This record gives sequence, C-alpha cells and structure tokens, in this order.
Amino acid sequence: MQKIDFCYLLLFIPMNLHSRISILKEQPETARAGVKWTEEENNQLMTKVIEDGIDVDEVAKEHQRTVGAVKSRIMMNALNMMKERDITLQEVAKLVHIPENEIEIYRQRVENKAVEKKTVKENTNKASHTDDFSYQDFMSVLTEIRDYLKIIADK
Repeated sequence: MQKIDFCYLLLFIPMNLHSRISILKEQPETARAGVKWTEEENNQLMTKVIEDGIDVDEVAKEHQRTVGAVKSRIMMNALNMMKERDITLQEVAKLVHIPENEIEIYRQRVENKAVEKKTVKENTNKASHTDDFSYQDFMSVLTEIRDYLKIIADK
C-alpha cells in the first residue's frame, strides 16, 4: 500500500491557508511551515541541493518544511540564478536537479501572478480616481433618481 503524505491530504480539506499552516506547524516534520526563509537557511538549502545533490524530501525533513515549500524555494532560486548568472533553463535545471518543464511552469505562474497583481493595482488606481465624487454630484444623482421614481409612480 502506498503511503500518502499528510501534507498532500491537507490540500483536499476545505480551509484557508492560515488554518493549513497552523495544522502543519503542529507536526514535527513540518514545524517551520510558513516561517520566512532566512538567508542562511536559503544558502544551506542551495548548497545541499547543488553541491551535495540531496533529495528534496530529505531537505524538507531537515528544514522542517513541506516538500512543496522546499521545491518552490529551489525553483525561485533557480529563476534568480538564471537572471543573475545569465544561464539557461537547461543549465539551471541540471544544477538544481529539477526537470526543465517544472521550472518553466513555475516561471509562468510567477509571471502570471505579477501580471495579475499589476492589473489589480491599475484597477485600484482607476477606481480611486472615480472616487472624486463631490457632494453636489451625489445630490444631483439623488435628484435624478427621485424624478425617475416620480415618473414611474405616475404611470
């Protein structure tokens, strides 16, 4: 019988992210779930992955984080390496021992989130410009509504 990861099961339970993290923190193997990565921890992670070739599952246990969190962190670092060191997707995939297609999918998700965030910000800015509604404008609209209601009532 195949062992099912507890963290994986949490994905199917309807609850918010905060509740999931709280449950993960109660488990000894994922006690650091949701905790911000320190620069030192990040460097240790990348050293273990690049130089030692340690498996993601092992690293997750060592750092008391979920496999998904460790994999995401590695992929984020891989994208940064591509920019900073000007290396290809193929080269970075080989370095971090993660398939190219997984890194590419992660890159697209990151870009899509950035576009969504920008769109929300632009829409928020547009909405704030329309909030320049004066008291006179407000009264004018109310008067129009009153007049239309009178017309409707008369008919």
